[in-house]
Amino acid sequence: MTSEPDAADKLILAIDSRGRLAVRGDGEPVLRPAGTNGARHALAGRLDGRPVLAVRVAPEDVDSIAADEDAEVGNIVSSSHNQLVVRGAALLGNQERLRFDPADGSTLVYDDDGRVAFGKRNAEVFPRIDPAVIGLINLRGTDKVLIAENKRRPGLFTLVAGYVEAGEELEDAFAREALEETGRRISDIRYLASQAWPASGSLMVGFSAQTEDESAVQDTDGELLTTRWVSRGEVAAQPLPGRGSIAHRILTSFAEGAIRFPDE
Repeated sequence: MTSEPDAADKLILAIDSRGRLAVRGDGEPVLRPAGTNGARHALAGRLDGRPVLAVRVAPEDVDSIAADEDAEVGNIVSSSHNQLVVRGAALLGNQERLRFDPADGSTLVYDDDGRVAFGKRNAEVFPRIDPAVIGLINLRGTDKVLIAENKRRPGLFTLVAGYVEAGEELEDAFAREALEETGRRISDIRYLASQAWPASGSLMVGFSAQTEDESAVQDTDGELLTTRWVSRGEVAAQPLPGRGSIAHRILTSFAEGAIRFPDE
């Protein structure tokens, strides 16, 4: 295990259980020198040589820090550009989800960095990361893309997405999710970007693809309330996911012309 630095050398990044944290006007997180006081913590990284510890705090503590620092209350999604926030939130979430050794059921004890855990068998247990796919589907020969309203988030239109199954390649996972959720067959699948998603311990892998199926060619799994085709100029008028999400980034890039498809 690594040796924990003196409290005076640490910077603390306070994040509550809802993923809220204090942020300054420029969007950067508030970091304060302090001790961990026994709270769940993880090494998020270093800033100017000083260790930055992400610490799980109560919601009222985040509100208090924001008030003391004349800052705002943000969240880990809107702060996804900051690696300290992303890594810190991911490690804290992993500690809360992974509390027992999957091999023998013994209680896990994390090292001082909050990354690697050890159970009764004293074998290293590393953070679990669940890969997921998400992507932009273009109707071939047009400038239209498919957006969808999920039952779990009504009123919000986003991209088709889902988790990768065991033994499945990323491109195959995206094709399967598109067919299951929208009833469309896709091809020409190309990698676009990725994003760590600490809220659920995922790694989102973004793709683009094309389809000739304007309408569904088979029954869907019922996960989506509705789908709609929107042109490049119509994207901005849609109720989209918040800034900081990979869905927002991909859709905005498409709307601005940074992502283009053949034969539009």
